[in-house]
Amino acid sequence: MLEAAADILMPAPELASTLTLILRVRVPNATLRSWIHRGKLTPRGDRAGANLYRFGDAHNLWRAGDRDTDETRTA
Repeated sequence: MLEAAADILMPAPELASTLTLILRVRVPNATLRSWIHRGKLTPRGDRAGANLYRFGDAHNLWRAGDRDTDETRTA
């Protein structure tokens, strides 16, 4: 199922919700905002002025353990 979903594009808030649903662990919107801010998650398209991100890219970042957010950084 994850392989089939890899190329689906969606806005960041929807992506966070989808990851949360599929992984059964809360993936905060702040995590995606952090990835976007740090250039680790880049837009792959747009719809009605909203950037769209690839599910597989976000899932790979999560699996790699990249869960640092602006709220959790101490340095």
